[in-house]
Amino acid sequence: MIDTNILIIMFKEKNKGKAKEIIAELNKYDNNDVFVSEISHLELLIGATSIEKRKQLETQLKAYGKACLNADITDKTFTLVRRYAINRAGNIGLADMIIAAHAIHENLTLYTHNKKDFEFIKELQLHPLSK
Repeated sequence: MIDTNILIIMFKEKNKGKAKEIIAELNKYDNNDVFVSEISHLELLIGATSIEKRKQLETQLKAYGKACLNADITDKTFTLVRRYAINRAGNIGLADMIIAAHAIHENLTLYTHNKKDFEFIKELQLHPLSK
């Protein structure tokens, strides 16, 4: 599963430095094995500054599988929040918790640039990519 921050770099920088490294890493997998959570999809759409950019994002996102949310992922998110939120008061994002729960539920590795946002979640398979 690809975290939102990775997608932002890929789509903004396209064929430049870090984006090329990320794409090379992800190209090791069949696109059918690389997923984007609906939460990341929504975060990107919210960040689009024009209709044209939104359409571009929608087109680019079609290259990857869309991981859809369900009640089990909601339940897993509640479990993670109960387990970790008190110790990280104020330093935990709801979208990040949902993405983590989604990756755990689907038994997927999460590719991210923001290791610190996820490293405390013991049950998450994390693949941090350096900035």
